[in-house]
Amino acid sequence: MLKYPGLSDATKLHYLTHSLKGKAAEQILKSFENKRTILDLHTNGIINLPKMENESAAELRKLVDECSRHVEDLEFHDKKMLGISENLMISLLTSKLDHATLNQWENTIKHKEIPKYKETIQFLRGRCFTLERCEANAAKKPVETWKHGRSLVPKPKPTVKVHAAQQEIEETCGICDDSHSVNNCNVLKQMPMSKRVEKVKEKQLCFNCLKRGHRVSQCRSRACTISGCGAFRDPFDSRRRS
Repeated sequence: MLKYPGLSDATKLHYLTHSLKGKAAEQILKSFENKRTILDLHTNGIINLPKMENESAAELRKLVDECSRHVEDLEFHDKKMLGISENLMISLLTSKLDHATLNQWENTIKHKEIPKYKETIQFLRGRCFTLERCEANAAKKPVETWKHGRSLVPKPKPTVKVHAAQQEIEETCGICDDSHSVNNCNVLKQMPMSKRVEKVKEKQLCFNCLKRGHRVSQCRSRACTISGCGAFRDPFDSRRRS
């Protein structure tokens, strides 16, 4: 058989038989006398067309090329598609398509219109070019774009800000609202003991550490700060109350 890429066996045979004469032509034709075997070969090829597993340009092109080759070879042997044979051919071919391509093909068929084989092949070849362009564009897209294009990274929680706010509150004096701890408040230190007690009660501070947010019974500091004596006291003594 002549080696011309892209031509079916039937087309190659057509050119070969027309280029040879005499005994050479007769010898070539004898090798193709078993017409039934040839017809069965191409019929089974159509029945067993490869089913597409994915929406892929390569898979679709392989399906269309194999189908076209078998149909062309059958037509070369005078087996034309007429009536029901064309309907069967279209049904077999479209049953091998992926879901997306099948849906797009169905959208090209008008209401109550009977699909045609040539129009179906023409659509599928155009679909091949579309998928090839889409796949080429996807391959050019940088990997980094896909990574950073997805909002999969959770936003960081504002733990630092909350901690900073708590620290700022703790460093603000509960007596004079100045930027120092209550222990270093000169206003409190200049007060007599009775006034200190009243002021601490008014500001709802701990009688032991002079900080907000807890009572004496909950205080973890063991040094007395209200009187400035620095004596150690049991912070878990339930008899002491604020």
